[in-house]
Amino acid sequence: MVNSVQASVEVPTSPLVAKATLLLREQINARCAAAICGAQQGELRIGLGIESGIGTQGFRIEEAADGAIRIVGNDEPGLIYGVGRFLRGSRFGEGAFGPSTWRGTSTPEKLIRGIYFAAFANYYCSAPVEEIRRYLEELALWGCNSLTVVLPMAPGGDDDQAGHAWLARQRAIIEAGRGAGMSVGVLIIANGAPVTDSELQAKGPGRGAWILSQSICPSIDRGRDLLLEQFRKAFAMLKDAGIDHLVIWPYDAGGCDCEQCRPWGSNGFLTIAEAEAGVFREQYPQGRVILSTWYFDDAEWAGLAKRFREGRVWADCILADNALARFPTFPIEHGVPGGLPMVSFSEITMWDAGGWGPWGGFGANPAPALLQRSWDQAGAKLAGGFPYSEGIFEDVNKVIAIQFGWDASRRAMDTVREYAAFEYSPDVADDVATAVEILEAHGPRVLVDQEAGRYELRKDEGGVLRGVVRLLQPDAGAQRCYGLLAAADEKLSDYARSAWRWRILLLRATIDKELVAHNGLLTGECEKATRELERIYHAENAPPTVKPPYAEWLLRLNAASGER
Repeated sequence: MVNSVQASVEVPTSPLVAKATLLLREQINARCAAAICGAQQGELRIGLGIESGIGTQGFRIEEAADGAIRIVGNDEPGLIYGVGRFLRGSRFGEGAFGPSTWRGTSTPEKLIRGIYFAAFANYYCSAPVEEIRRYLEELALWGCNSLTVVLPMAPGGDDDQAGHAWLARQRAIIEAGRGAGMSVGVLIIANGAPVTDSELQAKGPGRGAWILSQSICPSIDRGRDLLLEQFRKAFAMLKDAGIDHLVIWPYDAGGCDCEQCRPWGSNGFLTIAEAEAGVFREQYPQGRVILSTWYFDDAEWAGLAKRFREGRVWADCILADNALARFPTFPIEHGVPGGLPMVSFSEITMWDAGGWGPWGGFGANPAPALLQRSWDQAGAKLAGGFPYSEGIFEDVNKVIAIQFGWDASRRAMDTVREYAAFEYSPDVADDVATAVEILEAHGPRVLVDQEAGRYELRKDEGGVLRGVVRLLQPDAGAQRCYGLLAAADEKLSDYARSAWRWRILLLRATIDKELVAHNGLLTGECEKATRELERIYHAENAPPTVKPPYAEWLLRLNAASGER
């Protein structure tokens, strides 16, 4: 262990090299009291450099002849990933720093190790942009190299303050991702755009949670022109920020079931998507087009394969649905249409709420076993993935998916242990891993009667009205899990104990323990925990799907729906 660290740069400074150096210094400074000396002499000297020949986005950590540690990236992103690997192997005491002893070379196996920020009235809409920037940098340290956000549509004019604010926010998040060394892209619903003319509206039924809410029929000439013009304007608004890829989405809220568009996935969708890809490439000639097959049935998969086989392959990549460890069988059994690379869309947000919500409302929702099953099924066919995220409660799930992309043979629970050692302490890593397995086994739950449009509440022993939760799995060791984490809490540094990553895990165990002990009743201790989660998520004004539940909020929801 050392009390002072000198971090120096061996190559000319660039924004990403400066970012890698800053992240190294900031992480050490935040986690322990070791002094960061900058250009001064420190007990430990760390040099950061770039040398080609290691492998794209790879890195090497080695001992220099003079005893200094060298972190060398093949390129600038590789340097950031090398810094992350060095930090994860290090020890952080209350007063000193223990440098990682890992030495060697590492290169990623998968091309895309991304994340999709699904900004639909959730954390990504409400958290301060500076907080999201730090979060993206922390994901980059794990090897995340790509970010996708929802494309903001063109504001409706100077008086559209909400539209301009949303555009500015999405632009800032895009710039934050690029500043962390990530490629950045936007996602569009292929036929989704504001429409007031009822004659242009798409025909139902659609598929997914949002059914044709603002969708246009692209088989109507005016509708097609409106869609292309809307997206042309939106792409142009981000020209100075830059877009590296476009994801074109078929359903939820897209789709049209009119005679000309049917079957949507292999007919109307592909026709308008090809036109939109052309509009995108007018402004971004080097941009990549990723075609989503989310919610495709087997006939649509076959129709897509036929379309590409008989015509031009205009997409660069296929994104395949990967919901709840259910990967489509068509591309595995018949190959990817067009012979294109394929990426997954792991559902890491909603699984613990039984599809209902609140997603993450009870704390962390680790799912290593579920993600492992999915990866075992399809990982060999994939070029990486973009997990679907609506918040930070699935942070460890993001890391598992990113690390699958770095080392395809790595087991999810090995990543959990490394995550726990780095974010909490090596002294508690095994106990945390055991607790995570318990939490996943005890995962799915729903607020009773949510599907009927209301929430059940009943009085506790003290006469206080409380919400009720239905556990979809029997008790799988909630008390033991809480005991493991409560004991671990005593061993943590002040930094780790107060960090949100620890709090959402411990709060989840606390809520589970209370729910099991009180037959699903959200006790006073649960309410205290959910209110803390609300603050962590910035969810004070969030919708029910992502807002931690407590009685006052549930009563308001019932009143709004006409229930008393």
